[in-house]
Amino acid sequence: PKVLIGITTYNRPEYLQVALKSAMAQTYRNLEIVITDDSIDDETVRIMQEYLAKDKRIKYYKQENFTGLDNFIWLIRMLIG
Repeated sequence: PKVLIGITTYNRPEYLQVALKSAMAQTYRNLEIVITDDSIDDETVRIMQEYLAKDKRIKYYKQENFTGLDNFIWLIRMLIG
């Protein structure tokens, strides 16, 4: 079965990288990493471009006009279908 890992982020690209590296290092290979970002700058977008080019298991969504709670709720709905 596929395992889904959900990560929300807001203006903390350094912590996102730590979480993302941990998710990517899992030994179970059939997984998908879903990241939703409501940051107000583009630093996370820039960093994510590198990861997206390296690993097709990563799905990244930049959420314009979301609040932190909206971002979290959207991710939960995305993960549970």
